[in-house]
Amino acid sequence: MQIDVTPVHGRGTALHPIWWRGRQWAVTNYGVEALDGTYAIEARRLTEGLGAIAPRVWLCEQVACEEWVDVDDLATAWLVAMTLHGIRSGAARTIRGAIARLPLPRARPTSASQESQ
Repeated sequence: MQIDVTPVHGRGTALHPIWWRGRQWAVTNYGVEALDGTYAIEARRLTEGLGAIAPRVWLCEQVACEEWVDVDDLATAWLVAMTLHGIRSGAARTIRGAIARLPLPRARPTSASQESQ
């Protein structure tokens, strides 16, 4: 698994020490954080709502519905974070089901549209 090294303009809080880095998300000693510092999910909350019956929704599913989120990168960061933080979520079927519920990936913004955001 490669680590993305593309420069990212920080807009929010500085990230905690990075263990793994994707295109938009990083796995840190805190949990999963947006590279620009604007959003963070604490490690203990990574399984919050996982496998829950409606109306409770898995936390990462809520985040993935945001228009600005790179869904593939978030799902990858979540899986990496679960492994690196030693979190066991239960059955593999639950994890597959949760990932299957994520919205389909949207086209990634071009670099010009990323800079304007």
